[in-house]
Amino acid sequence: MLLELLVTHGPGAIGGALRGACRSAGAGSEDPPAAGGRGAPRDGAHRPARGDRVRASAADRSRLRHLRSRSLPGPRGGAGLPDELADLERGPVWGLELLVDGGRARLRARGGRAGGDDAGGGVSAEEPEVSIVVPVFDEEAILRAAVVDLRERLRDAGFSYELILAENGSRDATARVAEELSGKYPEVTTFSVPEANYGLALRIGIGRARGQLVICDEIDLCDADFHVQAVAMLRAGSAEMVIGSKLMEGARDERPLFRHAASLAYTGLLRVTLGFRGSDTHGLKAFRRDVVGPIAARCVVDGDVFASELVIRAYRQGVRVVEVPVRLLEKRPPTVRLAQRVPSVLVTLSKLLWAIGRG
Repeated sequence: MLLELLVTHGPGAIGGALRGACRSAGAGSEDPPAAGGRGAPRDGAHRPARGDRVRASAADRSRLRHLRSRSLPGPRGGAGLPDELADLERGPVWGLELLVDGGRARLRARGGRAGGDDAGGGVSAEEPEVSIVVPVFDEEAILRAAVVDLRERLRDAGFSYELILAENGSRDATARVAEELSGKYPEVTTFSVPEANYGLALRIGIGRARGQLVICDEIDLCDADFHVQAVAMLRAGSAEMVIGSKLMEGARDERPLFRHAASLAYTGLLRVTLGFRGSDTHGLKAFRRDVVGPIAARCVVDGDVFASELVIRAYRQGVRVVEVPVRLLEKRPPTVRLAQRVPSVLVTLSKLLWAIGRG
């Protein structure tokens, strides 16, 4: 009978049945009311004084113990609930399939988080394997579409990732759009720095990365093919840093000719002044965080030259750097004119010469 009550009405019904059995079995064996007995409890419910409570005889208690042993399997004097009931904490309550934890464990197992309407293919509740850091400045026009497109192309990439939008000094609604994307997609996070400083934003983003592997990308590039190729190389141990070069043989630089020429001139300057051995320092790069992360933390320049310092220091410290050709096709005109960038680049480059000259 009690087992039926247990299944149908829950544990509370058993207490009522047992109390009823006690009252039936122990009728006439009540003690007289104790003097000065307690009154009604503060919540207004009737609660008999200690002397008014029913006391079962030894024979009655024996019958109750026998009844309990058949209805609630488990040791009679043991601590805790029997095994069948102890599992309630982890399993469904009775037959209703209602999880006590609200389904959070199942959600964590899927890698999602509450509040997002789309978990995405690469989301992980644990630390992601890959952190993608993307500095953004005045990118309101393309930011949302670029993130949606990148998520779709990485859906079957075969690795978990986080996307860090490093907003820096935007004059439009870039920061607001980045926050909206962060709230909508569980793998997207964002932060802002008050000044328009590409290098500072990138360095902070690398410092915040949680993945074993870090990819530095541009919002107008977001080359998912490079992501997959670089991750495979880093996993295999064939490189500790992978540079997506737009200037090496086999690359396709589809920017305006004057911008391609400016990139060639800048790389030539790095070779002459700093002994740079590669073909490109800007744009796409991927690396092992445990190897290159400490190098990024020791870099001393910001702005556009930070990426150059990071790559040059990696070469000088013996990091295994491999360049791969990429296709460069920008989605929009540059947000900063080339003529405006040249003076600041030259000033920052002089600081880099001094810093690297000191070691």
